[in-house]
Amino acid sequence: MKLILFAVLILSGEGLSLSWADVDYQARGWAATCTGCHGTEGRSIGAIPSIAGMEEKKFVQKMLYYKSDKAQATIMHQHARGYTLDQINRMARYFRNQTSR
Repeated sequence: MKLILFAVLILSGEGLSLSWADVDYQARGWAATCTGCHGTEGRSIGAIPSIAGMEEKKFVQKMLYYKSDKAQATIMHQHARGYTLDQINRMARYFRNQTSR
């Protein structure tokens, strides 16, 4: 009986802080293009800034700044132009939910 109850709790996601339904897999896919420079899940180990745990508003502002071509960057202005505002907002939410360690 205890095993059945345990299985029900695991399958229902009870007790977990983030359920599978809460993950925006499409945004996660878009965010994967950032990992080459910003590290896995946005956690950089080099000179490029980490974006894991970044406030959504800050992420969106930076992306829109790059998208406007006002910022001098080696690659970010090109990446930013490839995303819609909705995609940028969803990636911002994804990175906000990543822990910065």
